[in-house]
Amino acid sequence: MVKQELRQWLYLWKTQKHLLLLPIITPIICLFIASKNLQLAKDMVVFVGFPVLIFPMVALFMQIGSLNQQELFITFPITLWRYAIIRPACLSMFYALLYAIVTIRLHEQVELFLVFIAATLFMLFTGLCIALFKNSAVGLSLSLIILLGGLFTTGSGLGPLYIMQWYRWQPGSSPDQYLKEYIVLIILCSLLTLVVIKNRNKFFLFK
Repeated sequence: MVKQELRQWLYLWKTQKHLLLLPIITPIICLFIASKNLQLAKDMVVFVGFPVLIFPMVALFMQIGSLNQQELFITFPITLWRYAIIRPACLSMFYALLYAIVTIRLHEQVELFLVFIAATLFMLFTGLCIALFKNSAVGLSLSLIILLGGLFTTGSGLGPLYIMQWYRWQPGSSPDQYLKEYIVLIILCSLLTLVVIKNRNKFFLFK
């Protein structure tokens, strides 16, 4: 089982290396820029570094999110828990931790755990959207619309779906205002992804 899982990760790396590298390269660039222009690095890690976290989830769900591979994915046997829960969780936590570590070096006032939880939620929500609509472009676009809409309106009307509370919190609130809700949403996104992929051959919301 371990060898099979390693082969799957290796295959993902070989076929989707460009998408997997983006969220790694971007924080490194931000750290390099910080030595010359700290404010630019601070802005870049938030407005560029956070949105590119979606790309590893696009890579992970390449089969269900690709119009050319949907029919194959629907009929292809998979290990449900590993595909829908374990792999997305491992991937999202790895990138979220990396992003959080870099972010707190540039934004000393933010807390690592808050950034980590928000980034994990953002990635898992993106994965759910891709699985739900069976289309990477739609899932990616929906996540970005919610993210950017929240940034421009400071989360007005979004409630716990405002993922950037850790960075630009709503007036009269605190950075950890939605922490409990974030954790609940992370669990909910994982379970819903499991349900959607389990019933992947029964419904289509987008075609």
